[in-house]
Amino acid sequence: MSRTHNDNLRLLSEAPQIIARAVKAGWISYPANQKFLEDGSPDPMLIEDYAQQAVRHHPESMIRAYQLRNMGLSLDGTAKACNVPRGSIVYMISKGHELTLAREREAAGLTQQSQ
Repeated sequence: MSRTHNDNLRLLSEAPQIIARAVKAGWISYPANQKFLEDGSPDPMLIEDYAQQAVRHHPESMIRAYQLRNMGLSLDGTAKACNVPRGSIVYMISKGHELTLAREREAAGLTQQSQ
């Protein structure tokens, strides 16, 4: 049985009540650091400090992620060491590799066109 667009909209509008019932029944729980609004509903703001998030994805942290992984640290260990979610670490390692290669080319006096 396929759902219609109206069914999806109805479920979406009922989602807060469904979640509240599941929490009350003990089936699920909110994260330990979840903030709540004055009316008792969860604060939907997922990233509290955008500046802190931006610092985590700074070029130096990407190079560090690449170096840690290159030394043999696992993906989970690298993510924990860089204080980023596990889903971000592969991107950071890739960008760190690119930045490392670019710095090495720059130090050797090579340009993009002379390769």
